[in-house]
This record gives sequence, C-alpha cells and structure tokens, in this order.
Amino acid sequence: MNPFTVIDRQHSRRPDIGVFVNGLPLCVIDLKNAADEDATIWSVYAQVQTPMLSLEVQKEVVAEIEGHSKEIERLKGVITSQEKNIQKAIARAWCEDSESANGAPSSQPGATPQKPSPQNP
Repeated sequence: MNPFTVIDRQHSRRPDIGVFVNGLPLCVIDLKNAADEDATIWSVYAQVQTPMLSLEVQKEVVAEIEGHSKEIERLKGVITSQEKNIQKAIARAWCEDSESANGAPSSQPGATPQKPSPQNP
C-alpha cells in the first residue's frame, strides 16, 4: 500500500480517503472526530484547499510537454527510417566479435590481439 500525500510549498497532508479515476485524484475525504467541537466544514475546507497554478503556468507546462512529445515522435521516425542500417551495423559488430573470438587476425577491426602460442613465438 502506498499512502497518498498532497505536498504544497508549506505543508504535506495525507487525506483519510482518496478517490482516484484512471490514476487522477478526483476527490479527497477528510474524516473528523465527531467529539471535536472545532471541527467544522470550513476548517476542513481550509485544511485541504490547494491553490491551482496560474493559467499562464499551466499553458507553459502543456507547451513544454507537447514540445517533448513532438521531439520523441521525430526521433521515432529517425529510428524507423534507419532501422535497416542499424540492423546491418549490429550484424557487422556481432560478426566481428565472433571472428575475434575464433582467432581472427588482430589487424582486423574488432579483433582482440592473440597471445602467441608456445609453438609459434
């Protein structure tokens, strides 16, 4: 169980009951002690009231997210268009690695130098 905590600049609050729809908080319910004479609807409202960001800040956040989304889509297109080249490069690298493991000459790219055997100094 992961407790839900609302954090603002000055306080952190953990509501007694939270209702979520598709992961978004829809409603919070704060249970009060019935014996507490100071527990009113207004004290509850003041306790859970969280100010919204200004419309300008919300627009900036949305614009930044849209910019990131466009860049991600552009990069997906680059990867898709270069998929054959990427696969060829991977195949070449794998072939070079398997050749060097099988004793390919060290002058070949990707080959590791071999120690001379006692028979061939």
